[in-house]
Amino acid sequence: MRQNYHNFSKYCHDVKEPVALTVNGQPDLIVMSYEVYERMQNPKSFKLSIKNPVHEFFEDIDDLNL
Repeated sequence: MRQNYHNFSKYCHDVKEPVALTVNGQPDLIVMSYEVYERMQNPKSFKLSIKNPVHEFFEDIDDLNL
C-alpha cells in the first residue's frame, strides 16, 4: 500500500464503501473515503456492505498493469 497509495486511495473512493484489509485471511482493518465516513454518520442513508478485500484491489491493479 505504501508504494501504491494513490491507486489504493482512488480505489477506496471509487467503490464508495468500506474496504476490508486482511492479514493472513483474517479481517484486520476497515478503510474508507471521507465521503463514506460522512455518509455513515447518517445511518438512515447508509447500507454497510463490505465486499472489497484489499487482495481484490491488488488483483485489480495487477490486471491494469500499473
